[in-house]
Amino acid sequence: MEKMPGLFSPLPVKHFTLRNRIVLPPMASDTADDSGRVTEAHIRHYVQRAAAGVGMVIVEHCYVRRDGRYNPRQLGIHDDSVIPGLAQLARAVKAYDAVVGVQIAHAGGRASSKTIGGQPVAPSEGVLSPGGSEPARALTLADLDALEEAYVAAARRAVEAGFDFVELHGAHCFLLCEFLSPLANRRMDAMGAAWRTACAFPCAWYKRCGVYFQRRSCCCIGCRAATSCQVA
Repeated sequence: MEKMPGLFSPLPVKHFTLRNRIVLPPMASDTADDSGRVTEAHIRHYVQRAAAGVGMVIVEHCYVRRDGRYNPRQLGIHDDSVIPGLAQLARAVKAYDAVVGVQIAHAGGRASSKTIGGQPVAPSEGVLSPGGSEPARALTLADLDALEEAYVAAARRAVEAGFDFVELHGAHCFLLCEFLSPLANRRMDAMGAAWRTACAFPCAWYKRCGVYFQRRSCCCIGCRAATSCQVA
């Protein structure tokens, strides 16, 4: 590792320190139960990686609300019933001295009616989202307010479960990424696809959670953003 001498050196980040610069990114394992709860398969999967010596583990995307579930075996952070399992997972990873966070998400127009039991929601009406399979219903401003509350509630559950940080999923053509895509966002209001307005909803959520975390020194917030969303 002569070309990367810092790879195995500690890295301080806010209130915690990574033992090295190796990070396990959030990758879906699709091993949750029917209610979106943690299973033993999750524990084994993440403990194996933590025990191998990674400095940071980011747990796979968890849906913040039932209509944002991407597939039937996706992990959830949508209600308080999932907190005990997530807490068990966080403790298991921390036992191996790895920093652990969780990614929270809403599938938006990439969700399917078969999985969520209703029409998917997205920035614009009837637009087939990049990566989506059926037209979605447009979110109203009232819907967006409710979604913001769902994200904040999910972040609160992450804190209660003992995660070191929360990552906002703003990539892979999921909901927050859709707001930045001219293919998915054709709104003419304050949440339209022009860059300044398209960022309004993601930034509002980020700021809202930032205020929440400022009052708690145990957790911080990050964002995974896309450089493209099938736009060329």
